[in-house]
This record gives sequence, C-alpha cells and structure tokens, in this order.
Amino acid sequence: RREVYLADLPEMESLYPVTSGGGMDVKWSPEGDALFYVRPGTDELWAVDVTLGPRVTRGTPRLALTGIYAEEDVNHNFDVTPDGRILALRDGSDIEVGRELRVQPGWTGELAGDE
Repeated sequence: RREVYLADLPEMESLYPVTSGGGMDVKWSPEGDALFYVRPGTDELWAVDVTLGPRVTRGTPRLALTGIYAEEDVNHNFDVTPDGRILALRDGSDIEVGRELRVQPGWTGELAGDE
C-alpha cells in the first residue's frame, strides 16, 4: 500500500510516517504546515498538520474534500491556494488531460470576488 513519509535529507536515516491509511499525490500547504494527500482507491482528499523541527510531529488526519480524484493516471489534480482553499478537478469531469489548456485572464479576481 502506498504511504507518505517525511525523511531527513540527504541522509534519509529517519523516516517519519505521515499516513497510515494510505496516501499518494502529496502537496504541501502554502505555509508548509500541513500535507494534503489522496487516499488510494478513494475519491477522498485528506489533510494532516505537520510540525518540522528537531522532532517531526503530525496531527490527526482530517477529511478535506470528497469527489476529486479520477482513477486515471493523473497526478496532482488538486492544489491548495495561499488562503487555504482547495482547487480541484472533480471525478467524472469531461476534461481530456494533456490535450488542451485554456487560460482565463483575471480568474484569480473571480476567486476573491473582485469580478
């Protein structure tokens, strides 16, 4: 089963488990104080607080979002914005990954309500 670990680099002498129920497609929060990950075989995005230092500690994993993960070989179909919002592709969407990219100028203003 896929799991997420943190390691001291470059030595990699110590591994710190982050997940215990499976984890993949990992992203740090913008502040670097939490990890977001998908549980394999599910449509669940989980988050866990992580404190780095002489001793790595993790909080209790919490369900952040459901219905985001398409079981196609697509990595990182979600991201976390600087204000902590989750931007994600929903499973079952008719998006053909890798064929076309459409850019909408000013889309960040729509998120902030500055239309």
